[in-house]
Amino acid sequence: MREHLLPLISTATLAELPGTGHLSPLEVPDQVAKHLTAFVADTRLTDPAALPLAFQDALNSHKPDRVLALYRDDAVMRTVTGEVIGGRAALRKEIEETIAADPHIANSTRYVLVTGETALVVVDWSLEVTAPGSIRATTTGTAANVAERGPDGTWRFTVLNPAACDGRGSAADR
Repeated sequence: MREHLLPLISTATLAELPGTGHLSPLEVPDQVAKHLTAFVADTRLTDPAALPLAFQDALNSHKPDRVLALYRDDAVMRTVTGEVIGGRAALRKEIEETIAADPHIANSTRYVLVTGETALVVVDWSLEVTAPGSIRATTTGTAANVAERGPDGTWRFTVLNPAACDGRGSAADR
């Protein structure tokens, strides 16, 4: 299993429980629970390609803290309206306003380019929200985001540009 499965899943680890077989949850439930608890507690994103789905899950949970946890403290964002915002308070406000519209986002990673501690993450997205008048509206786009790996190995967004490839704004804005 170690030889054939682990190379295919970059974030996987293998824990061996000596003296047990395929009924480990019944034979040594305390050991299984310990390993599962440690696995769930380690939510660090050690692969920048995992950020788009983590963002999707966080936004769809409607929990601002889960979304903010994916951003570096000094992150900046160019909103879909073209406004550039930065700082935790401004990002939180933007996230909370988006959540107030009952969003559902679907992300599809187009590609990820990594050099050292920096990654370009390009994502096609579709966002459904409740517009004024309680009408559900869907918009789509392609985001060009920059992520950085922190000292603990966790990747977080540092520059977010959800409307990078939509043609809006002047060349100086892009």
